[in-house]
Amino acid sequence: MGRGALLRSLSSRSILIGCFLNLSAIVQRLRGVTGDLHLVCAGTDGVVTGEDVLFAGAVATELGYGVADEWQPNDCTELSVRLYRSVVNGSQDCRVAVYEFLRETRGGRNLRSLGFDSDIRLCSQFSEADVIPEFDARDGQLKSARRN
Repeated sequence: MGRGALLRSLSSRSILIGCFLNLSAIVQRLRGVTGDLHLVCAGTDGVVTGEDVLFAGAVATELGYGVADEWQPNDCTELSVRLYRSVVNGSQDCRVAVYEFLRETRGGRNLRSLGFDSDIRLCSQFSEADVIPEFDARDGQLKSARRN
């Protein structure tokens, strides 16, 4: 999560940092949330990035968006879910589909230009890590969040 996104989220009860690598852990933790839930995409230099929107769509999908009636999504959630579904639907291996999508995002193109395609492949792996970084607004530190 970028600095700007963190600063805009300081009033939140909890600020968790998620990615495809810890998707299952994030979803498990978020299932216990009561009240409002905000999926904040950091972007890059104030610009929306495809990798962030795709991950937000994955989280919302895994949490049951479109299935459970309790969702009151905004248009950003709807768009992120549609993007995620369009990328993975029909794919025999959603990790490959996500990898191919990530390669073509702004961040992916930047990593490839620097010779870090293997980082994109790593970032497209699903639920390989149980660690959930949590930002502690009191001291400005990242800590390991507890799981539900």
